[in-house]
Amino acid sequence: MPWLWTISYDPFPPGGAKREGNGMLILMRKPGESITIGSDIVVTLVSLDRSRARIGVQAPRDVPVDREEIAIRKKQDGPAKTLDPDE
Repeated sequence: MPWLWTISYDPFPPGGAKREGNGMLILMRKPGESITIGSDIVVTLVSLDRSRARIGVQAPRDVPVDREEIAIRKKQDGPAKTLDPDE
């Protein structure tokens, strides 16, 4: 059976309630395959192991790439404080 890939976009969840934002684009990839975001971000499915996926992200250094729980913590903590060597 040939490999099938699917792109789906569902702006409304089941039950007809309107979802905030633009919804979610869902893409299926096999290990080693990539998704390009814009012209300079590439997301690659590196491997699958039971219920875990290893994902590689190539992005410019000025684009923050964090796991969700780290991004939430950064948002709650506010801007990072810089240390002044003279203090």
